[in-house]
Amino acid sequence: MFLFNPDLGDNFIGRKKEIEFAIEQFRLGQNVFLTAPRRFGKTSFVYEIFKKLKSRNFFIAYVDVFTVTSINRFALEIIETLLENTGLEQDFRDVIYDKENIQKYPELKSLMNEYDFLYEFNKNSVDNYDLLGNCIDFIEQYSIKNRRRILFVFDEFGDYRKLDDGRLTKILKSKFKNHLNTSYLFTGSYDLIMNDLFEGIKAPFNRLARKITFAEINIALLKNFYKEQFEHHHIQVPESFTNSVIDFTNGHPYYSQLALQETIIYHLINQKLPEFDDLLERMVLSEKDFLEKTWEEIATSKQHIKTVLVLTKDKTGVYSSLRNSNVNIYRSLKTLLGNGTLIVGNDKNHRLSDPLLNLWIKKNVHKQGIFY
Repeated sequence: MFLFNPDLGDNFIGRKKEIEFAIEQFRLGQNVFLTAPRRFGKTSFVYEIFKKLKSRNFFIAYVDVFTVTSINRFALEIIETLLENTGLEQDFRDVIYDKENIQKYPELKSLMNEYDFLYEFNKNSVDNYDLLGNCIDFIEQYSIKNRRRILFVFDEFGDYRKLDDGRLTKILKSKFKNHLNTSYLFTGSYDLIMNDLFEGIKAPFNRLARKITFAEINIALLKNFYKEQFEHHHIQVPESFTNSVIDFTNGHPYYSQLALQETIIYHLINQKLPEFDDLLERMVLSEKDFLEKTWEEIATSKQHIKTVLVLTKDKTGVYSSLRNSNVNIYRSLKTLLGNGTLIVGNDKNHRLSDPLLNLWIKKNVHKQGIFY
């Protein structure tokens, strides 16, 4: 059952073409970069790719760059995730914190003697950039040593720039392009940042990877999925209820699953469907912290506030509504599109990528008469 977990297997829908494309690229030894707003299913996509590539005898590795706080930590996480493939990661942790433990792990000792830079962790005088460079080289070396192709995922890859003083980009660029037995998947929530890194003559990783972007889930596919799930849970649901839910989520991957989840849980407890407005309230309540935090991020810029408030209220268009304001409309829209706050719909109009945030703003900003 999919409740509370990334949507996998039969519950992971709407990304068949993207998965097939990515698998083919990795099979051919190519790299991919994926951009999508938060909660558009990047993590679930990665898990699906991992599952399929494991069945093809790939090693897999994953580092969440967003959580990395130092160059040394970056290097360490690369090694640990690689060693998970051969069950040596915990042995390695024991050894780097107490070198005397090496005698207990003959397989690891042999590996570390072969790649002696692994002994550099936790030394006071180590050059962390050299260490990181060796660790990135080790990705390819480990693949060749074990005669297994590797897919290495750098999640929220653009966040590496918080550590960069100029050297890090050069190291990554010089290493990645020489790896023939390893494929990379770089993911990011900020389209603008990822495009700056991977697209254009001046991009440091230009032509290193092919691009995938996520849109909302196809509505017809989503309706069929809802129907199957309701039948599976023996719940009779009027078509009008399903249509109302999907009209609200507009195929947003996370909220379409959340609405389905809340509906099923409510029915299990109360033996009836929730009222549609009650369902929305339950969703807002469950996501309250996330919605408030997201609004706080938007509210750091008055221009972004004004742009978002217009888009969540007016139907006349953002340019006509803000024409006489002091908002640089083009720049504001570009930034909000780039960080995933906005998307462009099929009607070519800008709107919030997060439908629940749109509702929250209407109820907590517009309705309360809060002005900025």
